[in-house]
Amino acid sequence: MAANENRDLLMEFINTIWNEQKVDHLGNFIVDDYVEHTPLGSFNGLNEFQGFVSLNLRAFPDFSVELDNVLVDGNFVACNYLSSGTHEEEYMGIEATGNYAEVDGCYLGKFEDGELVEGWNQFDVLALLMAMEVITPGMVGGLEDTAGRAQPQ
Repeated sequence: MAANENRDLLMEFINTIWNEQKVDHLGNFIVDDYVEHTPLGSFNGLNEFQGFVSLNLRAFPDFSVELDNVLVDGNFVACNYLSSGTHEEEYMGIEATGNYAEVDGCYLGKFEDGELVEGWNQFDVLALLMAMEVITPGMVGGLEDTAGRAQPQ
C-alpha cells in the first residue's frame, strides 16, 4: 500500500472513530489483535481498544481531535494532535467536573495491508489532570495553568 494511502487511512480513522464517534466502525481500520500503547496502559485486541475508546467518548461526549503534521515513513504514520472535550462523566475514577480540557499528543501507527496493527499514543496526562482539577499548578513546581494547558515557566 502506498504511503499516502496509509496517511489517508489514519486521517479517516481519527475522523470516523474519534470525531464522528462511530466506535462500531473500529473493525474497518484495525486488525482483531491490534495493540494500542498509551500512558494509561496497553489495550490488546479490538474489544479492549473499543472499550478504551468508548470510555473516553462517554466521559468527554464532545471529544474531538485536530491533526497536525502528519508524516509517513513506509508502513508508519505519525502525527501530533490536539484533543479536546468537556469532562461530563466519570473518568479514571474522577467524577465529572464539567471542565473543558485541551490535551496535546502524538501518535505513531503501524499499518499492514491497509489496516492498523499497532499504535503508540502519547498524550499530556498532566494537562488532562490539571483540567479536571485533580492537580493544581501549585502542586507541580514550575508550571502555570494557561487555558487548561500546562506550560513551562
